[in-house]
Amino acid sequence: MGRKITIYCENCFNKMSKRKQKIFRKKLFLGKKNITTTKMFYKVLSLGIGFSSAHEYFENNFSDKEPPIYSMINELSIKEDINLLLNNNAKVTNGYYTIYYCRNCFEIYNKFYFKIESNDKFYEPKYICDKCNNILIIIKHKIIDNKIFFNDLCGNELKVLCKECNSSKIIIDLGMLGIWD
Repeated sequence: MGRKITIYCENCFNKMSKRKQKIFRKKLFLGKKNITTTKMFYKVLSLGIGFSSAHEYFENNFSDKEPPIYSMINELSIKEDINLLLNNNAKVTNGYYTIYYCRNCFEIYNKFYFKIESNDKFYEPKYICDKCNNILIIIKHKIIDNKIFFNDLCGNELKVLCKECNSSKIIIDLGMLGIWD
């Protein structure tokens, strides 16, 4: 099961004309990718969309084609790691989309988390920030009164700033809830 959500800057949104706000919300509802022509921070995130019985899904022989997990990952180095592990009888045991965060430039990303087991060893992806090349961390989120708050796995609050106006007033549009798996 998963959910698509959109986060955007309340400050930038309020600066838009009522007409542009209405168009923004309509495009958001329709699931359009490029939903604004105005400079405004927004991101569409997929949460929890993945698979729970991945080991069965990846037990096939992929000698003639790429493993299906490749379509969920853009980073070449991680694909190379996956290929090496899967060729040595490792099993993908978990996988889902989640939110990653850069502690250096406060950028957030939507990446595919997964775990591969091989002989009592585990592999988890280490994603790198596109902007500053720091290692990203997985973060948790909570939603209160249509505002989203981000915490690291220890519970420390993290700041996410609008790239246009540096506001921390990030709001959320709870998108569709779907069932995948």
